[in-house]
Amino acid sequence: MFKLPKKKYYLNKNKNKTQLTFPQRVFISFILFLGLTFLGFYIVEAQIRPTIIDIAHMETQKIGTSVIEYAVRQSQNEVNVDKVLNYELDGNGNLIYHYFDTKIYNDMLTSLISNSQTYIQLLEEGSLPEELETIPQESHDSVNEIGLLYSIPLGQATGNSLLANLGPKIPIQLTAIADINIHINEEIKSLGINNTFLRLAIDFEVNAQIIIPFTTISDPVKTTIPIGFAFFPGEVPQFYSGNSNGVMPSLPLPIEEQLEEETAQPSDSNN
Repeated sequence: MFKLPKKKYYLNKNKNKTQLTFPQRVFISFILFLGLTFLGFYIVEAQIRPTIIDIAHMETQKIGTSVIEYAVRQSQNEVNVDKVLNYELDGNGNLIYHYFDTKIYNDMLTSLISNSQTYIQLLEEGSLPEELETIPQESHDSVNEIGLLYSIPLGQATGNSLLANLGPKIPIQLTAIADINIHINEEIKSLGINNTFLRLAIDFEVNAQIIIPFTTISDPVKTTIPIGFAFFPGEVPQFYSGNSNGVMPSLPLPIEEQLEEETAQPSDSNN
């Protein structure tokens, strides 16, 4: 019997396989590199952002305190506030009236606003001279034309306290701006029995803002700075009820008036 030879068939495994060209491999590698790079930046930024926000809150408080400290110190050297409060007393030392010297009042207000604006402008420009700088140097690395410069170790992105200070330092730029609100208030209190207490103070508010990427941190700093005090003791009255509530008791006549009435009664009876 005649047998036909078996024919072997070979499958071409590479027939449907697409070969990537060199430019295509380079492009895909570049896309993967960009994706991993942006993912790394996102992870690092998400871990470091709380630290940056804490630093921004700390700086707003320092800036507000520094503005108030500098403005008050400079204004005290420029304006004499000793005579801002004037008063007149009678022969017994009782207060007749009091008034504030409007010129000293306005000079003090103008000086505070001017010095505060000067400090804030220099801080925003990053050109704060050494003699004006009251922000502690250890809190930041430098002050330049852009603002405050911090360096945060890359190890803080790990969230591990042991690795927080390791790795290269990432420079973080913080830009500071601020506005102020100042007004002088007078407070009059009644103390004890017929005593008067006067106080003249400055309500100082600084709204400092720190601009960081994609957000702004704002913290107001408020304080009251006393300018002067005055205490005027008055005469102790013969009767003091404490308040106007209740029934007023019947009071006997003073001894002097009783003696006058007793001496006047015999003369009237003789007539």
